[in-house]
Amino acid sequence: MNIAKFLFIQFFLLTTFSSFSQQSISLSITITDLHLKYSVRGGTDPRVKFFDKRTNQPLNPKEADGLNCMHFVDTKEADITTQYALLPIVIQVPVNNVITIGMEAFEKNKKKGDCDFNANGLFNKDNHHEFGEFVIDLKNLKPGVNSEKISASTSGGLFRIEFIAKYSLPEPDSIKTNDANNKFCFQQKVIATTGASALPNTSGVLYKWEYYKQTSANWELITVSDNPSLETDATNLGLEAPKINSKIPLRVSLMTKEELGKSANKTIEFMPDAPTLQAKKVNIVNTCANKEEGGII
Repeated sequence: MNIAKFLFIQFFLLTTFSSFSQQSISLSITITDLHLKYSVRGGTDPRVKFFDKRTNQPLNPKEADGLNCMHFVDTKEADITTQYALLPIVIQVPVNNVITIGMEAFEKNKKKGDCDFNANGLFNKDNHHEFGEFVIDLKNLKPGVNSEKISASTSGGLFRIEFIAKYSLPEPDSIKTNDANNKFCFQQKVIATTGASALPNTSGVLYKWEYYKQTSANWELITVSDNPSLETDATNLGLEAPKINSKIPLRVSLMTKEELGKSANKTIEFMPDAPTLQAKKVNIVNTCANKEEGGII
């Protein structure tokens, strides 16, 4: 491989992944159920901690009581229903589509109210200390909507959770039109195209197209469709035949039945038609053949 080709490949990879790194989404995980597979007859204080295995960053929010773990006090329920939301995880897409979440769980001794496992002592030590992990592959999840319940267990099976996951919609691809300068004649069709290349899964994703109406100072809906391309014209964009160049902002957003994402914007320009010349209103005076001394009045 020659040096020029090598440098080109390096430049391509650098610019490609640099553009990807600007697209970040947020992954939300909510624990809906905790199942305990040990005796709870006398009451139990289970503790469960979660962390992002890429960075070992804790994912448990700090509660009002100061504890940063999912915890229950003196519960006699082996199957606990909850709505425990973990801290959101920021993901760069489409570079990182697979996230591994670590889990640590144990039964806390009732005389110790913190979130750290302590095996010291003869009678007051914590019990049932187990670890586990689960993998979330964004390709298997529809974007912008809550998933169905997903189950995960610790290695010994004493603690099993159920959770739902949802990741946010990124900004769509930059809008491109059928004119390199984004300038159109009044009667000309405008074809605007975008995409959702940052999404690992585009199932259920719609494109919401809008234009900015100057007279009302509001964004007006053009269409909502699963088609990443829009075909429109000046009339559909609320524009009468312009006498001067008129600029109209367009925007498109990704959306689902539960979420509307950020927009990508593009301003297009419509030019007035060329003036017509009516021959009957033209007076030709003081002219001679092959002379350029006449005038149109």
